[in-house]
Amino acid sequence: MSTGARRLAIAILLICISALFTQGLVYGMMSMRPVWYGIGTPLYYMYGSVLTGVALSLLFINITHGFRQQGSMGQAKRHVMRDQLPMIFLVALIGYAFVLAAKITTGLWSPTAGVQIVYQHMVGSPLFWFELLAGLVVPVALMMPRRTRAQPCGAVRSPPFSQ
Repeated sequence: MSTGARRLAIAILLICISALFTQGLVYGMMSMRPVWYGIGTPLYYMYGSVLTGVALSLLFINITHGFRQQGSMGQAKRHVMRDQLPMIFLVALIGYAFVLAAKITTGLWSPTAGVQIVYQHMVGSPLFWFELLAGLVVPVALMMPRRTRAQPCGAVRSPPFSQ
C-alpha cells in the first residue's frame, strides 16, 4: 500500500469515527427531548453514519486518483469504484430514505403530546422540502442510471447526506 493510499485510509477512518461519535453525542443529548427521541433514533443515526462513510470513501478515492479511473487505478479497484461502491452508495441512499420516511411518519402520528406539532411545522417548511429534494431525491436520481453511477464525478455530484 502506498503512502498516499495509507494516509487516505487513515483520513477516511478518522472522519467516519468522528461522524459516528458526533452522532452518538447528539443522540445522547436528544434522549431528554421527546420530540427528537424515539425508538428509531439510533437506527437513523447509524444509517446516517454508514451513508456518510460510503460517500466519503467514494469522494476520497476519486480525489486520490484525480477523478480518473484509468491509469494509476488497478483493474480490481476500477471494478470496485465503477460497479460495487456506487451501488452500495445507492442502496444506502434508498435505505436512508426509508429510515427518514419512517422517522417523519412516526413523528407526525406520535402518541406523545406536542410531537406532532413540531413535525407538522417541519414538514410544512419549504426548507425541509428543498433539503429533501437536494439531499436525497437528486442524489438517488443521479445514482440510478448505471452510466451516471459508473462515472467518477457521478457520485461526487451527490451530496453525501441529508438532514
